[in-house]
Amino acid sequence: MNHDYTPIEIGLDALGVVLGQDPVTEAGVNGRQLTSQVQEVNERIEHSMLKYPEIRTEILAAGMKVLLEVSSSLEHFKEVVLPRLDRTVDNVAA
Repeated sequence: MNHDYTPIEIGLDALGVVLGQDPVTEAGVNGRQLTSQVQEVNERIEHSMLKYPEIRTEILAAGMKVLLEVSSSLEHFKEVVLPRLDRTVDNVAA
């Protein structure tokens, strides 16, 4: 039986997250301080985007999903996470 993977599943796989598991736990950031979690996920996004440039969009979407899950609030996501994610994307594009 074939399974068509969603873009998020493809991106999570590229980030090293086992499909069907909790992305935060599988990303290895569960239990860390919030800033450390965000930094680790951003580093994984950057590394994966450089390693698999053909699926950058999927990696970015999956990374945003994980970052939304670790964020304490939508306000935190907008003020702290998005600017760091923007820098990560800029680093990959450079």
